Amino acid sequence: SSGFQAFLHLCWLNPDKQRRLGVVGTQGTLIFDEMSADAPLVIQHGHLEEQNNRWKAVGVSREVLAIAKAEPLGQVCNEFLNCIRQNTASQISSGWVGAELVGILCALNDSLEQGGKVIPV
Repeated sequence: SSGFQAFLHLCWLNPDKQRRLGVVGTQGTLIFDEMSADAPLVIQHGHLEEQNNRWKAVGVSREVLAIAKAEPLGQVCNEFLNCIRQNTASQISSGWVGAELVGILCALNDSLEQGGKVIPV
């Protein structure tokens, strides 16, 4: 197994509206923030080092990635209609992607029911 882990935090009672996804890796953190008008896609570079029994952020930088502004559901609907018109398979989604997503969601549910146990997907 690859050692990949995913953590999901959901809170419907949060008083501020947030639509943010962060993917943490060895090269930095990719952050997609749908509510950010000026920088919806950002890479945060840097790492933590222990200094004097405290963790300190080192080499921190922020890189804003340019992406086209579009409404996500509208993009998916347009892709669906284009695939029908051209009788082609979708390049952004498929039944296989949907099936994998359902597997991930089922594993998250199983983990929740089992007190946070790691569930392989």
